[in-house]
Amino acid sequence: AIRKGEPVKLTCYQNNSNLNNMWWYIQDRSGAGGLKLIAVVYTQMDANYEKDIEKDRFEITRPEDKISYLMMKTTKIKAAAFYVCAAGDHSDEEQCRDKAKTTLQL
Repeated sequence: AIRKGEPVKLTCYQNNSNLNNMWWYIQDRSGAGGLKLIAVVYTQMDANYEKDIEKDRFEITRPEDKISYLMMKTTKIKAAAFYVCAAGDHSDEEQCRDKAKTTLQL
């Protein structure tokens, strides 16, 4: 279990180096409101965060084609949520959100 105040590092691995984009989403524990985009990150570039995301809360990196990390420097009670990572070779965020939602329903 993770304790309040501890750092957390989530890893997303995908096995296709041709997928240019990786997205990180958050969904609160109740599931209300569905998935909310945190950021999209391209290979070896800085993440592009959504405007309403607390950037000091998350740090998202992608050091290699096939891997991305979401780090929380310190966890808070509101950090308890469902985190989803998706990868794609397109820039259509809505299409990727649909793929992530399908994954959640499995």
